[in-house]
Amino acid sequence: MCNFALFNLKTHSRMKSQLLIILFLINIFSVKSQENNVGNWLIYFGNKDLNSKLNWHHEIQYRNYNLLGELEQLLIRTGLGYNVK
Repeated sequence: MCNFALFNLKTHSRMKSQLLIILFLINIFSVKSQENNVGNWLIYFGNKDLNSKLNWHHEIQYRNYNLLGELEQLLIRTGLGYNVK
């Protein structure tokens, strides 16, 4: 009876691992990916010291989704900073 119980446990373990492999393979083939939208997000940041107390910050961000096609968004920002020393 002991040998039968051991055989039954091995069979149960093998069936469990086979079931997990089958479920894993089903999951791989049923996964849907996102659409392929190629795009750009080009950014330039700059800081320039005007003198020992003041600096000038500037930035440009260009975003689109057609690989240098139609302009989706263009951000141009600038600012004046004070150096605390």
